Amino acid sequence: MNKTEVWDAVIIGGGLAGLTAAARLIKLGQSVLVLEAGKALGGRGRTQELDGGYLFNMGAHALYRGSHGARVLKDLGVSYSGRCPSTSGNYVSIQGEMAVLPGGALSIFTTSLFRNWREKGAALKSFMKVMSSKAKKLEGQTVSQWLGEVTGEARVRDFFHALIRLVSYSNQPDRFCAAAALEQLQNALTGNVLYLDGGWGSLVKSLSAIITDSGGIIHCGRPVTGLKKTGHFEVETKDELFLARAIILACPPEKAQSLLKGVSEFKWQKPEPLIASCLDLALKKLPDAKKLFVLGVDDPSYLSVHSQYAKLAPDEGAIVHCLLYGGPGNLSDEECRGVLERLLDKAQPGWRESVVHERFLPKMIVAGSLPEAIHGGISGRPGVCIEGQDGVYLCGDWVGSKGQLADASLSSGSEAALAAAVFLKSCVCGVG
Repeated sequence: MNKTEVWDAVIIGGGLAGLTAAARLIKLGQSVLVLEAGKALGGRGRTQELDGGYLFNMGAHALYRGSHGARVLKDLGVSYSGRCPSTSGNYVSIQGEMAVLPGGALSIFTTSLFRNWREKGAALKSFMKVMSSKAKKLEGQTVSQWLGEVTGEARVRDFFHALIRLVSYSNQPDRFCAAAALEQLQNALTGNVLYLDGGWGSLVKSLSAIITDSGGIIHCGRPVTGLKKTGHFEVETKDELFLARAIILACPPEKAQSLLKGVSEFKWQKPEPLIASCLDLALKKLPDAKKLFVLGVDDPSYLSVHSQYAKLAPDEGAIVHCLLYGGPGNLSDEECRGVLERLLDKAQPGWRESVVHERFLPKMIVAGSLPEAIHGGISGRPGVCIEGQDGVYLCGDWVGSKGQLADASLSSGSEAALAAAVFLKSCVCGVG
C-alpha cells in the first residue's frame, strides 16, 4: 500500500451525514477526503434516475421545514426547492374503508374516522394535549404509555399511533420513547414538510459540489477495511492507505463499531435499525388525482403521491411511494407486497395499467436506530465525540442529541465537523 498525503480529515461514508461533515470542514478551511463504500453517494438519500424522466427516492422522504437539519443546510448554502403537501386529498384507511384525514378542528367533526360525538370530542382534546405537552417531561415513557394517558378512546389512540408512524417510521409503540415521538410529531404538525424537486439526490449533489469545488476529494467504491492510530490515523482500503489527523465515521453502527476496535474502547449500546417494506411506482398517469395520500390506522401502511408537489416525473406522470412500517414482521415478502397493492387498489384503482417502473424493497432500513424509552430516547444515543479518543468522531441518524432520521444525520454531521475542527486547531497550536 502506498501512503499518500496527510489529510486534515478523512470521512468514512458518503451519505448525508458524511457529506455534511465534509462540507462543513471544507468551509472551515480543512483538507477533506470522503471514502464511500458504495458505487454512488447519498446512502438512503440517493435518488435513482429512470427512463422517461422519472425519479425514485429510496422510499418516501420529506424535509422538515424549520428543523435542525434545514438550518444546517441553510447555513452551508445548500439550496433546494419543493412544495408542502396540501391538506386536501388526504385520507386514512381503517377496517377496509376510507375516511378524510383530520387536519384541524373542523375536519375532526366532519370526518367519518371518528364515529360519534364521544370520539370526536376525545380527538379534539387529544390534539390540544399533544400540541401543548412538553416533550422533555415524557422521557422514560413509551409511546403506548403516553397515549394511554392522552385518551381512553381506542380509535383516537390508534389514529395518533398512525401519525407517529408517519413522522418517525417506527411501528414499535411499546419501545419508542414518547419524548422523541412527541417532538417529531409537533415538528410535523407546526412546520409541515417539503417534497424536494429532483428528489433527495439534489441535496447530495449540492453537498458534493461544495466539497469538490473547494478542493476536497470524494472516492466512491472505496470500502474502508481497517483503521488504526500511529503518529496519524491510518485508514486502510483494499489497495491504498490514507493518513489523516482526524477521522469522522459516517457509516452504519456495525461498521463504525468494527473500525473503532482499532483505535478506541468504545462503549456500545447496539442500536436496532428500523425496517420498512417499500413499493415505489412510476405511473404514466395517476388514476385518481383526488386521493394523494392514505395513512393506515389499523395497519401500519402509507401511500403518498410525491410528484404532485415535487418535480419527480414528466407531465401527466406520477411517482407513488407505499410503505409498510415495521417491514414484513410475521408476513412473507409476498404477503407484505399484497398489503401495499390492496392499499393501491383502494386509493388508485386501475394503477396496474399505468405502471412504467416499479421497485419493491421488502426489508429496507429506513433509520439506523429506534430511540427507545428504556435507553433514554434521543439523549441515550451516542454523541459525536468519543470519550477518551480525541480526533475520532461519529455522525449519522443514530448519533447526537438533535432530531431523527435525515434531520439527525445533517445535525450530527455538522456537529462532528465542528468538533473535529476544534481538535485540528488545537493540533496546529501544539496542544493536541
